[in-house]
Parts: sequence; C-alpha cells; structure tokens
Amino acid sequence: MQSYRWTSCIPVLDFLITNFDIKSVLEFGAGDSSTLFFLNKGIKLITIENEGKWFTEYYHQGMNDANYLSQDFDMIFVDGDFDRWRHINKAFNQTSIVVTHDTNVNDDNTYDWHLIDMPNYFQRYDFTKEVPWTTVFSSNYKVIEAVKKFGENYIR
Repeated sequence: MQSYRWTSCIPVLDFLITNFDIKSVLEFGAGDSSTLFFLNKGIKLITIENEGKWFTEYYHQGMNDANYLSQDFDMIFVDGDFDRWRHINKAFNQTSIVVTHDTNVNDDNTYDWHLIDMPNYFQRYDFTKEVPWTTVFSSNYKVIEAVKKFGENYIR
C-alpha cells in the first residue's frame, strides 16, 4: 500500500505512544510529520538535527538538543541523516523501544542497514503496510507482539 512518504511511520508511532505510555522521545531528524506529531501528542521531545533548514524551522517549537547522552527515553525514533545505523546501535543502550523509518531501502550505500548490531535481547518487526517501511526494535517482547498484531490487522 502506498502512502505519503513522510507520514508512513505515523501509524506505528501513534500505536506505540497510545499503548505503551510513551512520554519521552529522542528523535534523530526533525521533519514535518514526526516532529509535529510528537509535539502535538505532548511528548517530551529532544530532537537532534544536523540540517540547518530543519533546525531553524523546529527549534522555536519546543524541541531542543540538550545533553541527551546521559538520559534514558521511553522511545528513540531514528530518521534523518545517513548515519541511521550508528544512532540505532547507540539507542539500544538508552531505551527498550527503537523505531526507524525507510527500512525497505535496500541500497546499502544509502543507510547501511547491514551495520546494525542488534543485541540478542532485542527483537525486530518490520511494518510493511505503509511504504516506506517502519521498523520497531524492542527488548520487550510484549511490544513486538503487539506491533505484529497491529500490523496484521492494520487497514489504512
């Protein structure tokens, strides 16, 4: 099923926030869909952005890039730049739920998905009902099972 490219992650993010009491999110890569979605949901949001356009547009809306390395988050959402795999690998140590976007992109020169080093206590689920795909990694099997069920029953 084809969706608007930048919003294909929203159904999964909304499901997780609604069902798993997500109150704080670290987001890599600001944008018109996820950043506004998190802010509209009242999420405590820290967004890390390396593109000046996005930083300038969203900084005044309540996001910031405070000392995130020493914090734990309910969820980390990785989108944005081409070092996504690095952010994902670090995120495994800061949260039990990591979500990333565009995971159906098979060109390893783009995102280097093959460099993700998922710990053995995490599981992965690819939400393929919207394109591009959204992937959830979690150390909580209940999260993965719930997202799988959501994916199986999802109708746009």
